[in-house]
Amino acid sequence: MRPLGAIVFGHIGDQYGRRRMLLLSMAPMTVAMLVIGLLPTAAQIGPAAGWLLLLLRCVMAFSVGGEYSGVTAYLVQGARPARRGLVASLAATASEVGGCSPWASPR
Repeated sequence: MRPLGAIVFGHIGDQYGRRRMLLLSMAPMTVAMLVIGLLPTAAQIGPAAGWLLLLLRCVMAFSVGGEYSGVTAYLVQGARPARRGLVASLAATASEVGGCSPWASPR
């Protein structure tokens, strides 16, 4: 879903601007996170809970595809030419920090 989100939101960013695209890509992410928080348990609605969770995670992945590529392009375009590599690498590093934290579950 992430590559599809990058394609769709990348096109929107090229046509209407990165800022608008970033705001638009955050909307489905926000709604999906809210619905996941309100999702009934499997004991309440049975197997539908798992399918709904999978669907909502796909929506989130679609949004992340647009957000990550859009943020990276936005940062690189706004950085000084001498700092573009550093800015791009910091964006990539920052997106992985959550997976490397001491509180993250072991892989």
